[in-house]
Amino acid sequence: MADKAIFATLPILNGSNWFEWKKEVETFLLMAGLDRIIDAEEVPTGAKATEWNSKDHKTYPYLFFLIKPNYHAPIINMKSGREAWKKLTTKYEKDTAMTCMALCQQFYSLRHDPAVGIAVFIGTVFSIIHQLSAIDHKLDDLKISNKLLIRLYKSWAPVCMVLTLCEKSEKAKIEKITSALKEFKVNNLLVAVPRPPIKSEESEQTLLSCLCM
Repeated sequence: MADKAIFATLPILNGSNWFEWKKEVETFLLMAGLDRIIDAEEVPTGAKATEWNSKDHKTYPYLFFLIKPNYHAPIINMKSGREAWKKLTTKYEKDTAMTCMALCQQFYSLRHDPAVGIAVFIGTVFSIIHQLSAIDHKLDDLKISNKLLIRLYKSWAPVCMVLTLCEKSEKAKIEKITSALKEFKVNNLLVAVPRPPIKSEESEQTLLSCLCM
């Protein structure tokens, strides 16, 4: 039952989210005991063949139903999970230049939506960063920290200004920025709970202390 519940939450391959989809599916197959199927260099023979083939055939429908119908074509006539995985990998990892361009466009166009939440914004930023790293296109720490601050919603401008004041290494700054933004969100949510109000300058000073300590 747990496997079914997790399966229902997995992303669907839509032609542009391969690296994110790949990691999620690999992790699910690992949990389901099918991880040695898709990455097998050779197909077992003899006594182990029957069990392996059974798992191989079980893996295929998992892959098939995690792909949008319009993108079934490369594996439509297959029954082997291993062969389907190899086909998908060849298709989506052969042109890393196009993939890189698409991911970079997503990265630079991404904006913080306060209606969704800061955690979602941060999570999406790092999801794209990890996908770029998977194709050997690592973004430097300055670009990442700038992205986290510059694309904050306009009402967060004072927070952005406070978080730029600390002279730390960019790597350390990224960690401090993410934790400080999440803490700022939590503190502002707590304002709705009956308690002495937090002045904006106090909130900003708390952020500055958190970042520069």
